[in-house]
Amino acid sequence: MFTASDIFLGGILPATVAAVVMLAARRFRLRPSTAWPVSLAAGCVTGQLGLAAQAGIDQAIGNVLRPRVAHDWLPLLIVGAAAVGIVASVGRQRIAGGLSVAVCAAAPTLFLWKSVYVQNEWSRLESAAWLSLLSIALLVIWRLLAGAPADSQPFVRATLLILVALGIAGVLGMSGSFSYAQLAGAAAAALIGTKLAALRGRYLEGLGGAAGVITLAIGSMLLLGYFFAELTPGNAVLLTLALLAAGGPLPLKNIASARWQIVLRAMACLAPLAIAIILAYRSFAAAI
Repeated sequence: MFTASDIFLGGILPATVAAVVMLAARRFRLRPSTAWPVSLAAGCVTGQLGLAAQAGIDQAIGNVLRPRVAHDWLPLLIVGAAAVGIVASVGRQRIAGGLSVAVCAAAPTLFLWKSVYVQNEWSRLESAAWLSLLSIALLVIWRLLAGAPADSQPFVRATLLILVALGIAGVLGMSGSFSYAQLAGAAAAALIGTKLAALRGRYLEGLGGAAGVITLAIGSMLLLGYFFAELTPGNAVLLTLALLAAGGPLPLKNIASARWQIVLRAMACLAPLAIAIILAYRSFAAAI
C-alpha cells in the first residue's frame, strides 16, 4: 500500500520540482532541448532521494555518495545522462555521442558488478557478453528516443511516455519489487511536471533532448526488474516496445494523416503495455 508519504515524496514532490525547474528554464530562455533534460533529471533525482530519505536524510545522501545496492546508482547516472543532453543541445554532437556510449556502458556495469550474477553465476566471458549486450540495448533505446523529430507530435509522445512509466511501475509492483515501482512512479511524476510546465510555446519540442534521462530513469527499471525482481523476459520486451513506440520515431508521416499517426502510435504503444500489465496481473493473482 502506498502511504501519504510515498505519494508526496515519490509523486507530488518530483512533479513540482520538475515543473519549477522547467518554468525557470523558460524564464531564462534556455533551449527546449536543454530545459527538458535538466527539468526531468531534477524531478527524477528529487523523487529518488525523497523516497530514500524516508529511512533518514543521512542514509539518502549516503546512498548517493556510497551506493550500496544497484538502484543507488540511478541519481548519478541520471545526472550524467542530463549532462550529455545539455552537451548535445549546444551542438556538440560528437562529444555527446561518445559520452552517451560511456554512460550506457557504465549503467549495467554499476548495476550488476557486485551482483550474484557477475560474482558467482557467470564466467568472465558471460559477464562481458551480458554487460556488452545490456549496454548496447540502453544505447539503442537512447538513440531511438532521441531520433524522433522535434515537431513530431511531442504532446502525444510525452503523454504516452507518462502512461508507459506508470504501466512499468504497475508491472514492477506486481513482479515483486515495490521499491522499483516507486522509482518508476517518481519518473512518471517528473514527466508529468515537466510536460505541464512545457505546454506553452514550443517547449514540448525539447522532449527528445531528455532521451538519455528517460532511458536511464525508465528504461533502466526494466533491467533492474529483470535481474533483481521477477520481471519476466516477455514483459521486459513488451515494455521496451511500448517505451520505444511512445517516444521514438515511427515511419508514419508519409502513409497516414496526422490524426491517424496519433491513433497508430497510441495503438503501437498501448497494445504491448496492456498485454504486459495483464500478464503481470495474472502471475500476481496466481501467486496470492
